[in-house]
Amino acid sequence: MANTLKLGAGKWATGTDTVLAFNDENNNFKPLPFDFSRASSATVVNQSGLIETVGSGEPRIDFLGNTKGALLLEPQRTNVITQSEAFDNSYWTKLGASVVSGFTSPEGLSNAYKLVEDTSTGEHIIYKVSIGYTLGATLSYSFFAKKGERNVIQTFNYVGGGYHNGADFDLLTGIVSNEISGSGKMLKLDNGWYRCEFTALATVGQSATNIAFRTLNASGQNNYTGDGTSGVYIYGASLEIGSYATSYIPTSGSAVTRVAESNVQDLSNVVSLTEGVIYIDTTNLGKDNNSNIISHHSVTDAVYCLKINSSNKIAMGLFASGVNVSINSTSSYPLGARTKIALHYKSGDMSLYINGSLEGTNVASFTLGGGFASALRLIDATTAYNAYPAKSIVKEFKVYNSGLTDAELIALTTI
Repeated sequence: MANTLKLGAGKWATGTDTVLAFNDENNNFKPLPFDFSRASSATVVNQSGLIETVGSGEPRIDFLGNTKGALLLEPQRTNVITQSEAFDNSYWTKLGASVVSGFTSPEGLSNAYKLVEDTSTGEHIIYKVSIGYTLGATLSYSFFAKKGERNVIQTFNYVGGGYHNGADFDLLTGIVSNEISGSGKMLKLDNGWYRCEFTALATVGQSATNIAFRTLNASGQNNYTGDGTSGVYIYGASLEIGSYATSYIPTSGSAVTRVAESNVQDLSNVVSLTEGVIYIDTTNLGKDNNSNIISHHSVTDAVYCLKINSSNKIAMGLFASGVNVSINSTSSYPLGARTKIALHYKSGDMSLYINGSLEGTNVASFTLGGGFASALRLIDATTAYNAYPAKSIVKEFKVYNSGLTDAELIALTTI
């Protein structure tokens, strides 16, 4: 296939404002014409398994659960916890417990703390009161934790009027249990650390919340007599407004915003206006509603998108020359599930293949204009063309300027 662009498959490199893709034809890395932007720093799990901060305009290759790495793209988010790491700061209230500094964190630095229970009978807890948020918002809070003498840490938030939610996070087994009015998740890092996440809808009419973390004893009790030495290790607390947690945003004295990422590529010199295939190997890690995977918006030509909808189905829509062409997958693809998607386009012969299966076809006739691929957006995390930006990783992206057979499309998308 001439002019096939390939991005990923374990062959990654980045430069300021660009992603470098491995070109199979000349056996080296070359810049793709992606106009990548993010006007802030951001964190990522690097190839050594450690949290690393990258500068403004630098794409992130994430190795959390990906031994070969994947391009991480996220929407704008703000961590409203203003002291995300300094648990000895007066910002955090300790009750029946103290914190000890100097332990190795997921960054590989000595900036983690141990939450140590005292010998009193009661809760052994650290918390922050009155964190403001938008009325009726969905809250996602997260923190990193590692087992010590105690294996389970319980997190909860309390909003006025008796409303609360939370879950127990087992740092030995990696299992979330006792979820109340929300959903929890654990992501395993190196060296015994987990990122613990919990998302819940706050009650309408409340505009502040209290975030708390407390240890449980061997019997699973949160109210017990401590021994004065046992505890768990903690690091990096976040509270975001949104229906899923994004990558860690460090703070030190004030709220910090990570700006949305945008990937726009001019493929007009590669993509055929007659027939071709657009392929992506991606995992959607979080979405709010209908989140675009690939989209293109042109004033004069085609408007199309490939997206995961509110039912976790893959939907494709194309508008060209006054004709609206759409395909919806018959199967659902839950968050966190790897999906290999191939869209074959040709007038009168559109087909959508996902994970080795034909998911839908459309035989409508249409004519593509010259701007069809002039501004292709790869999981654009901005809201200008994507009302519900997703958190996604991209393992591979290919564009073919000619068609593939059914057998080739099945083989291409089989996991």
